[in-house]
Amino acid sequence: MKQILCFLPDAASKETMHCITDNNTKVIDASTAHRTNSNWTYGIPVLNPYQSEKRKNSSRACIPGCHATSFIMALNPLIENSIVSKKQKLICHSITGDSGGGKGMIDVYEDPDNFDKINSQRSYSLNLEHKHLPEMQYVLGLETLPLFTPSVGTFK
Repeated sequence: MKQILCFLPDAASKETMHCITDNNTKVIDASTAHRTNSNWTYGIPVLNPYQSEKRKNSSRACIPGCHATSFIMALNPLIENSIVSKKQKLICHSITGDSGGGKGMIDVYEDPDNFDKINSQRSYSLNLEHKHLPEMQYVLGLETLPLFTPSVGTFK
């Protein structure tokens, strides 16, 4: 089986997938474009007892996001063991280094003119519409989106 690792923005990833119709070609995608698509295998092998085998045999696998991975891995056993309900409104605060915010944020943090302005942890995506929210809700089967406040810092 051929493998393609896809490191494209979401729109380009979706467009590229229209060209790859061969199910004998394994596509591993790093964008958020397919993380809530039931035809794709979510890339956390320890998510459940069947996930590793499912991922191994799938021709379409998506790499989870960093914020989403930490939230999912913390909540999944609590939900699976009925300690936390899927109906529960959840709050998540997650911290990442500047690379977690993408190319634009890396550029801001690496600009020496910004050092004194942003030499501390700061929140971002304050509109509460972060791109990982649908993934977090979908993978855990939550009834509502979590309240998610990501932040970034210079952790080098």
